[in-house]
Amino acid sequence: MQLPDTIASFFAIGNGADPTGLRDCFTADAVVHDERQTHTGIAAIEAWLAAARAASAWQAEPFEIAGDAGHPVVQVHLTGSFPGSPVTLAYRFAMVDGRIAELEIR
Repeated sequence: MQLPDTIASFFAIGNGADPTGLRDCFTADAVVHDERQTHTGIAAIEAWLAAARAASAWQAEPFEIAGDAGHPVVQVHLTGSFPGSPVTLAYRFAMVDGRIAELEIR
């Protein structure tokens, strides 16, 4: 499975790679919807990901991509030290000029 570069980078950073590249993955006004919360803007998204990494150890393994270039949907196995692990989640992206403008995780 071949993920778009930006999405592959996002998952690599989420799995523990250097987080400084996160700003290159998202538009300045990007929005992330996760666990009934909304995070708007790069600073909020950086804080969201840092808090998620600090809360528990986890790994995201994308295994399927559908949709189109503007709205890819990636199915992900998420495993870790959290209640209910492992889970399969859908990461629904909206892309603008090769960057993530919106991400909904459910």
